[in-house]
Amino acid sequence: CRPVLIVGPAGSGRRTLIRSTLRTLGSPQWRIWEAGQLELMAGQSYLGQIEEKVRQVVHELTRAKQIVWLAPSFEAFLFAGRHSMNPTSLGDLLLPMLSEGQFPFLAVTEPSGVDLLMRTKPALLNLFEVVRLEPLSEKAGLALARSWDRQRPGPPEPFHDSLLTEASHFAQQYLGDHASPGSLIMLLKQLQRNLVRTGSSQATLDDLITCVATQTGLPKSILDDRE
Repeated sequence: CRPVLIVGPAGSGRRTLIRSTLRTLGSPQWRIWEAGQLELMAGQSYLGQIEEKVRQVVHELTRAKQIVWLAPSFEAFLFAGRHSMNPTSLGDLLLPMLSEGQFPFLAVTEPSGVDLLMRTKPALLNLFEVVRLEPLSEKAGLALARSWDRQRPGPPEPFHDSLLTEASHFAQQYLGDHASPGSLIMLLKQLQRNLVRTGSSQATLDDLITCVATQTGLPKSILDDRE
């Protein structure tokens, strides 16, 4: 099977796409085994040890049924292990096996990672089915958040629509480390955890502002335009 490279900024829904794709395969037995360069190189000091670890992993995955290897931060994964005394990286060891399609393999990277690969390993991208994800617009992200809020288990009660709208504005303006819809969903999940911890049944704008202030380090006076 051909390996798949999912490209998109953090928060664009890369892992959600992976989970939904596995569900569409029609079997609950499909599992994800997530391992990057840190897991593969832990305790491996020499090239021979790393090669043996990669062979063992590939052997087990080839024998296993319905397991997908997920490699996060694929660009770091590819170049791991390479240094002045050893020009061979993890990618060099693994790519011949990937080209043979011995086991299902998914990799995740950001657009900057693809730019790096195109400069350094352009032929590599030909091995992969590349799936690109773009951030959602604020309107589309808000619609997705409404759907998530209606379906999530309580407590607290579903958020008021006006609060969701405010949360969307905060996520767009202050939580730029993640793209939409991830930035908004993560903010709402943290707000939900805060309310569960305090025993509140309904969120207020003050609760939301406190949550954003905690995540960003900004004073509430900057976030609260009522003051």
